[in-house]
Amino acid sequence: MKAVWIASLALLTPAGPGGAGAGGRETPPEPMLASAHGFAFVNSFGWTPPGGWARLPLRHRYGLCGGMSLLAMDYFHAGVEPPRFSETPGPGDPLFERILIRQADSMGFLGRRTLRYLAWMALSEGGPDGAQAETARAFGEMLPDLERGEPVALALIYVGFADRGAIWHNHQVVATGARYEGRGVYTVSLYDPNFPGDDDVRLVLRSTPDGFETTQMIGERRRRHVRGFFRTPYLPKDVK
Repeated sequence: MKAVWIASLALLTPAGPGGAGAGGRETPPEPMLASAHGFAFVNSFGWTPPGGWARLPLRHRYGLCGGMSLLAMDYFHAGVEPPRFSETPGPGDPLFERILIRQADSMGFLGRRTLRYLAWMALSEGGPDGAQAETARAFGEMLPDLERGEPVALALIYVGFADRGAIWHNHQVVATGARYEGRGVYTVSLYDPNFPGDDDVRLVLRSTPDGFETTQMIGERRRRHVRGFFRTPYLPKDVK
């Protein structure tokens, strides 16, 4: 099938001189793991209105999954253990400020990368130009890096316009490895900021006539349908 053919080509792509990964970085000596290299707090940040408005019941929770994903990758590439506290930081905390900066980086200058999310939300799932086909192409391109142990920043598209979904219903994670299970099935391990310390969060890709059907698994019982996914740009920043 087309998806397996694309991915097979990627498997045959050499790592290059010295095992260098994306952007010329050396292949990491150990794989990135959610339990060892991700943050121990959950992706749920609180906002309280300032001044007298704080007395009103206006509490809001929001996520910074892109910032947490990129910053976790920064710590990993620097060989520095991320902070291990389990309480989610808030405004005024230096770690929160770093996450916020990396969140902005994940969306690009003036948020221009949101256009790619919107384009994927407009796709149908099936067909030669649908989300399953685009996912197969994206996965084939990133697979050599994942096979080398090079983590990859991913955008997960959970909803489309046909689902009456909003752009913020989608998600950002880090793919930390990939394994071929046979019969057109791949497993992609993840660091998902929504599930701190959980090494059993993964994507299961099943070959279809159009590309790949994708399911996110959390353990063995929880699962979520993913319309498609694509790699998002990453450039490391110093954390020392």
